[in-house]
Amino acid sequence: MKSKILVVFVLFLAVEVIFHRQHGTCFASEFGVNGPHRTKRSTNSFRIPQPTAEFPLVLYAGDNYNNGTEGIIHRSRPGEYRVWARTIQDGIQEFLFRSLLVLPGWKLTFQACCPSGNSWTSSVSNVSNISSLHYFMFDHLRIGEGIFYTQWLHWIQEFSVKVDHCEDFTSCTKNITTCSQTCYFGSCGLDGTCQCKDGYSGDQCEKRPSNAEIYPSLAYPLLLFPQASFQGDPVKVSPDVYQEFAKNTENIRKFTYLSARILFTRTVSFSRNKENDQVYEVSPGSDIPNLQSFFASNMDFGTPLWFNYATTIDSVFYIKVAGNSQCTSCSDVGGSCYAGQCVCLPGYNGTFCEQKI
Repeated sequence: MKSKILVVFVLFLAVEVIFHRQHGTCFASEFGVNGPHRTKRSTNSFRIPQPTAEFPLVLYAGDNYNNGTEGIIHRSRPGEYRVWARTIQDGIQEFLFRSLLVLPGWKLTFQACCPSGNSWTSSVSNVSNISSLHYFMFDHLRIGEGIFYTQWLHWIQEFSVKVDHCEDFTSCTKNITTCSQTCYFGSCGLDGTCQCKDGYSGDQCEKRPSNAEIYPSLAYPLLLFPQASFQGDPVKVSPDVYQEFAKNTENIRKFTYLSARILFTRTVSFSRNKENDQVYEVSPGSDIPNLQSFFASNMDFGTPLWFNYATTIDSVFYIKVAGNSQCTSCSDVGGSCYAGQCVCLPGYNGTFCEQKI
């Protein structure tokens, strides 16, 4: 009798695995039509976006790294969780990202959380690429079961991933090929090509965004959007100025702004009640397509600010982006201050790159 029960149970698990390996819907509702990041190179010269020392993890919206075509990506810095999938209802899983590349030698940690307040994590090392995150979870059940991805799908939860800080940075970046040319608005990737900041393009990342109004500038290094995924008309915030983005009032968390674009890799500071209370710095900074999800997944950020605590505690939450005195006078036409110093673009010179050759 026990053997029959065991056989039935095993068959049930096999059917469940096959079913869920074949199911999973792609979602864009929360993240907008354009998503968090989109590569900007033409299809004729397209190269798969590569990890860099600054952002050693790249997430792709499609399987097989967007199948070698232009598509939505996100570059993730060390220590920062980013949501790649969630379970919504009736065992249905939705996906923001389906594949990833990571610098060789860096450790990945997968996490499931958060409505119940609990979280589960599972880590893996020596993985440099995952062509399908969904299938990876079933092929590596220690990971998939460890975060309840392959089972208990009636639980409503989000799945996120981070690349952990590398203890020996020199060893962890030894596989990056040195770029033979300057990367003006970006950094050197694993394959020795310039990897551009979102919105910038060109072989040397020398071309600025065509729609500059929705991207940060030296004068306004922080842009806050009223909706997730950088949707709606942004408010422009000057350097080192705190801007309210959410508050607890009348037992409700109210968001004034739901997403943020950060200039290059400037340091971002989050605060509860400004300097009078808790402050938490994030460096290097990067764009945040959903502030609410960002804090829920990154409890190390949210907990010190009391952001993840009860909304019954009246609080105001602020964000600011650091200024840089060396960049203040750098020309916003002929200069680049991506790395913290004014560097002239091709065709320009002068102390602040203000003179056209």
